[in-house]
Amino acid sequence: MNIGQTVQFLGVITGIIAFASLIYAISIKSESIFKLARYLAALQTFFITLAVLALLHALVGSDFRFLYVASYTDRSLPLVYKLSALWAGQSGSMLFWSFLASICASVELFRLRSGSLNYQSYILMVIVFTATFFLFLCTAVTPLFEMLVFTPNDGRGLNPMLQNPGMMIHPPLLYIGFVGFTVTFAHAFSALCNHDVSSVWIKRTRIWTLITWVFLTAGIVLGAWWAYVELGWGGYWAWDPVENASLFPWITATAFIHAAIMYERKDKLRGWGFFLILITFELTIFGTFLTRSGIMTDSVHSFGESPLGMYFIFFIVLTEAAFLIIVFKNRGILEDKADFNFTSKEGVFFVGLLCFAALTIALIFYTMLPVFSELFGSKISMGQRPYNVVSVVFFTVIFFMASFAPALTYGETKSSQFLKTYIPAFILAVLITAFPIILGFTKAESVVLTFATSIMLSVFLITLVKSVYKAGIGILLKNKRYAGAVIVHIGLAILSYGVIYSAFYNTELEKNTSFSSVVNFGRYSVSVGELMQENTANYSSDYIPLYVETEGGFLTNLYPEIRMYNNNDHVYGEVAYYSLPRGDIYAILQGFDTKENLVSLKLIFQPLIIWIWVGSIMMCLGAIYAAIKR
Repeated sequence: MNIGQTVQFLGVITGIIAFASLIYAISIKSESIFKLARYLAALQTFFITLAVLALLHALVGSDFRFLYVASYTDRSLPLVYKLSALWAGQSGSMLFWSFLASICASVELFRLRSGSLNYQSYILMVIVFTATFFLFLCTAVTPLFEMLVFTPNDGRGLNPMLQNPGMMIHPPLLYIGFVGFTVTFAHAFSALCNHDVSSVWIKRTRIWTLITWVFLTAGIVLGAWWAYVELGWGGYWAWDPVENASLFPWITATAFIHAAIMYERKDKLRGWGFFLILITFELTIFGTFLTRSGIMTDSVHSFGESPLGMYFIFFIVLTEAAFLIIVFKNRGILEDKADFNFTSKEGVFFVGLLCFAALTIALIFYTMLPVFSELFGSKISMGQRPYNVVSVVFFTVIFFMASFAPALTYGETKSSQFLKTYIPAFILAVLITAFPIILGFTKAESVVLTFATSIMLSVFLITLVKSVYKAGIGILLKNKRYAGAVIVHIGLAILSYGVIYSAFYNTELEKNTSFSSVVNFGRYSVSVGELMQENTANYSSDYIPLYVETEGGFLTNLYPEIRMYNNNDHVYGEVAYYSLPRGDIYAILQGFDTKENLVSLKLIFQPLIIWIWVGSIMMCLGAIYAAIKR
């Protein structure tokens, strides 16, 4: 047994003993046993960290005795991508998940060291159980440190599509976003086990939940950016099953954050709070199941077939059953203290939660339909149209609900008070929507979505102006939760404009031309250069310079490539693009023939797509600002 296998095995055993110790400590209310469990949890973190370091040492050192190292690296692979190979493979990503969960356990032990024994015990129990489960998978089910019978001279190398800066950052952010909700879920479970359905657990996890949401948001957006710059089709979201798997918990986590506001401030929507965090936690595991079970082999994100599927199903069923049993025992104290009407802020939040839930169910149904239909005969594959229709309908309603909320008060809102805010916002939204219509952007779906986005944006802008006018600019420093929420929703509106116009109004041109020719593409003139070549330690590249001009003169140079990577028989295209506020110019080199003087190009113009990335950054910054304590 090598050092990696040894520390993994010790980590699993330590986690099992820590979990059993916590159960025993709770049953006899023993502080000394609980302290022992704390030490064991810290020891497990130590063992998992050693396993991570052992794997990194093998990856960086090109130790091809290990199957994992030989499968995901080679000698010419740059150092940064050897490090990112830690999460490139199935078993490595399991270890990384376990590592993050153990770090979360350590952070919570420090953060809640003054809390009650029972409260801390249940939290630690959930996190240790999760960390041990994932560590067990990469130790016993898909062994990470499996050694080869012989040592090859070189490895297979990392998938060229993963050799991109985005894939160095996207998976860790996404994993942190997934794992982080384990902590919030653990607090909810602990609160129920202690028969405490007050908003204390909501307050204790508020910062943690918001920061985790930021990581998940950033991870999804970086994944979209990677697809945009790497996959070579000009888009950023294809409703891929595994893409959807990351979106599911984001939708329910967003709903949970809104339910938590009502829970904390008005002691309402308590049942929604518990159920939404349960669903969010289970969807993070479900997303991992989709990626690693092998049932979605047609996804570009899939790790392929594996024996992990039944283990994930067992984990989901077990944790969900345990949570629901505790919910059932607390059903008498989970009811809201008072009813609310639908002309109040609470009522709008409730309708919004229903929309979030319905959207999640619809997307899961469409995503899993091919799998379920195949079980009963023929496989039914869903195109993008059902996803687009469902998204347009639900996000339109959600944006309208978001526009109502700031104009309403808690309890009951006077119509005159509501109209003072909403009428000016409505007029402003009409003016904003009219502007693109005048410019010729008249597709019905885009007009509806633009108006829904604009009314939401207008209400938040008007309420912000009113607040600053009444209380001064200092309110943005004093009330960070309010200011942060406004920034998030403004960022959401900016992102939405980018999505709407890049989705409905992109233009494409596929052209077979010759070297030293000129291609006219809309307002742009593209001069095709001569074939050029470049050789690196990791790949060889053929590329053709494109000189882009407008009526105003030279704009930029683009260099689309075709690459041949070492230890890989396939060729890979590397797109080139240039971002402007009005849109991106995107170029793909599809092929060439020097003998026939032939160049095959694909040119795409993506309107406003840069604002997707700008809006996403604003959303993340707004959530971080809202999480900062006074």
